[in-house]
Amino acid sequence: VYALVGAASMLASTTRMTVTIVVIMFELTGALIYVLPIMLAVTVSKSVAEALDKDGYFEGIIHLNGYPFLSMDQEYMLQGTSDEIMIRASEMTVVYASGETLQRVMDILSNSSYSGFPVVKSASTMALAGYISRSDLSMVAERAVASSMYSESSPCCFARDAPLEHSDDMARHTVDFRPWVDPTPITISYNTDVNVVAETFRQLGVRYVLVAHHGSLLGIITKKDVVRTVRMQSRNNFGRPTLSSLLSCRTDRGQALWRSWRSPMPSPSLQNYQPPPQGLAIFSSESQVL
Repeated sequence: VYALVGAASMLASTTRMTVTIVVIMFELTGALIYVLPIMLAVTVSKSVAEALDKDGYFEGIIHLNGYPFLSMDQEYMLQGTSDEIMIRASEMTVVYASGETLQRVMDILSNSSYSGFPVVKSASTMALAGYISRSDLSMVAERAVASSMYSESSPCCFARDAPLEHSDDMARHTVDFRPWVDPTPITISYNTDVNVVAETFRQLGVRYVLVAHHGSLLGIITKKDVVRTVRMQSRNNFGRPTLSSLLSCRTDRGQALWRSWRSPMPSPSLQNYQPPPQGLAIFSSESQVL
């Protein structure tokens, strides 16, 4: 009996579950007489554990390993807009809907280890055409490299509304990525409230959202960006990176955080907005998919 009650109390303190543990213990023993002491032990152990720390054992492991986690039980009161926490388009690697070659796609995959890439129609407009994950991009590219139909200079097509080459011979030698491109990724406006962004990640369970303005790509926000904002604002240090946050990030992201604080980006104007210039920047290390 003591072992049964002790096991139930330990599970309640680590997992913060109550009714579930009582039901499990009852099903294991089948003794109704033990339900009352188990209920008392579970209630006391959970209360003591919550008095010591609001997070359970598994939540603590998540925070210790630095995994991006937004609790469904906690309400966040954040300040700012999405353009203040996003990774700008000039710091990202994008693929173009047309004009790409198989060699450049392989270079992108070999020079980066990130989870996915936005697809834009051109460098001048940065018009968003979709999003393709790294796994799909790598799968199709490796199949094309292994095939004798394609060469390093073979053109690639990413936009679903963009037709392949008119010539039948060119169409046969064009690597078609269109079936693997998500044409409707989740996008938000640059002036979206950060609380709405956090709720989007919590309720929809997404790993990233793209920031766009009139169809033009402005940047990307990952779950780690939201978690970092929550931690900064919880320390009453919004907008300025702390030493621990800089040390916890890789060098490129730490430098990006420092630059963004030293020269904050003004809010884009609706009338005078200019697309960001083409750049050879890549996703932040914080944008890797877990």
